[in-house]
Amino acid sequence: MTISKKKVRVAIVLMASGFGKRYGSNKLLETLNGRPLFTYGVEQALGSGADRVIVVTRFPEIREYVKKRIREEKTAGFFVPTKKAVEESRIQIIKNPYPQKGISESLKLGLRAAADCDGCCFMVCDQPLLKINTIKKVLDSFRKDSRHIYLCRSSKGRGNPVVFPADYYEELFLLEGDQGGKRVLERYPEQIREIHLADPAELEDMDEAADFQVLEEKLRIKLRESI
Repeated sequence: MTISKKKVRVAIVLMASGFGKRYGSNKLLETLNGRPLFTYGVEQALGSGADRVIVVTRFPEIREYVKKRIREEKTAGFFVPTKKAVEESRIQIIKNPYPQKGISESLKLGLRAAADCDGCCFMVCDQPLLKINTIKKVLDSFRKDSRHIYLCRSSKGRGNPVVFPADYYEELFLLEGDQGGKRVLERYPEQIREIHLADPAELEDMDEAADFQVLEEKLRIKLRESI
């Protein structure tokens, strides 16, 4: 008799509650190459093949966008949220009532929703050049061996997305203020597995106003190359 292997379930927590302090305004609602910045992160997460997508945000614009995406029956190559999938809460929107508590608050809200999953992948909304296939590689690597922490690395260093196994949830819940998963990574360097990216632009984010034009031009080049 063949014993079927238990499916490893992984959730994506999309953290979209930031104040954009370094940017100087709400960067997530900025229009980048014709669309709000946050939509890139949402579509990346929905297209990743994650077992659950959890969007943690304080912005009504983001909540409404995700609700619309849930209602759609068909999308252009992204995750198709069927009626059954919606009923099973495969895509969740969580309002962050205390964004002033920092990154850790979004992290904890997402973790609670992902508590029944074997792993939790944290993503941000300001990496518009991140490829969906890259996220799939990260998730697939975790599903093959869920004992380790998986993250991305380019020639410029490490970056999101990062997947933590459920064994680390308790420690993640102890984070406070603007402490992120980096604190936990520092404690377990031997457990980290890196997904190497050939293009460092995938991990570029829009932290400061000067990053806007750089990312927009790179998006335009990417779009031209895809035609």
